[in-house]
Amino acid sequence: MREVPRRPSSRRPRLPPTRRSLGAAIIFFGAFFLCAARPVITLGTSAYYPYTGVDLPRQGVVAALVNAALSHQGYDVHIVFLPWTRVLTEVRNGRFDGIFPVWPLTVERNGLVGSPPLFQSELGLYVRAGQRRQPSSLEGIRGKTVGTVRAYGYPLGLLDGILRDDAPDDPHNLIKLADGRFDQALEEHLVAEYLLRTQLSHLAGRVIWQPPGIVRLPLMVGFSKGKPGHDRYLNDLTQGLEAIRKTGEYDQLVESNMESWQLDLIRQRTDPVPQ
Repeated sequence: MREVPRRPSSRRPRLPPTRRSLGAAIIFFGAFFLCAARPVITLGTSAYYPYTGVDLPRQGVVAALVNAALSHQGYDVHIVFLPWTRVLTEVRNGRFDGIFPVWPLTVERNGLVGSPPLFQSELGLYVRAGQRRQPSSLEGIRGKTVGTVRAYGYPLGLLDGILRDDAPDDPHNLIKLADGRFDQALEEHLVAEYLLRTQLSHLAGRVIWQPPGIVRLPLMVGFSKGKPGHDRYLNDLTQGLEAIRKTGEYDQLVESNMESWQLDLIRQRTDPVPQ
């Protein structure tokens, strides 16, 4: 009898049990990690010691607070350091989801939406040692030349009646004061004290803080209104800040990311003189 040839089977060869299990595991875990991927938020900032700095622990206390609050809400935070003028340009061009730390006027002028305060900034006057010292007040310097920093978003009305002598940054502002270019310089207190302990240590004792501070300003994150999802970012950061305050993580981050002299200056703050 002639043997009838068998037709080729259309069924795929079965994998051994171990290979089938391995394939299923790869598919399962691949899908799991795809679903579990954390959204990334990109924020621009600049060196603003001691609040932010690429070489500071956790990139500075304000960066640490931003990171903790957004991480609590499930984000991976990508922080990019650039010169401040570049930071402002790039957020307007849509490169960043937001920028920090910013004062309220910077938020308003750059089409941003501001977060709740991350930290409080204190502005006041520095003078040369040996000058006749009186309590700081805006009325006391109306009509006089005061050193200021060009890119700062000073509150509207703060500098009315004052002759500004702009410097490109805080170090140059303090150097000009020490050299006698003017008799008062408007500075952020912790920023100036940090400089006088580091790169401007040769000016320590020559230029000094004149208490009390003139104004306190919140340091915030400014989210770009032109970026999709900015409302969600703002809401998530707000909730994240509330959460880390309740758990005590906020205070722990401040204590662990600021030096003792910085914490002492914050505790010694008095209410600004009414203007």
